[in-house]
Amino acid sequence: MTEWIVTTPDEPRAFPEVRHRHPNGMMIAVRDHTPEIVQELHGTPMARWAFRCPCGSTYVLERPR
Repeated sequence: MTEWIVTTPDEPRAFPEVRHRHPNGMMIAVRDHTPEIVQELHGTPMARWAFRCPCGSTYVLERPR
């Protein structure tokens, strides 16, 4: 089972630190430089950021643009 540890910063515009738990320790996931822009149900544009672990797993974060 995949377990992601997300540390949210105090600054609302800052990105969280995302770590991926493995049997032999934790790895820091690296954020893509460019988000995918998607439309939400009520028309608010959302930025979808992908955080990739070196093992190949991906964590997706969506937040208002």
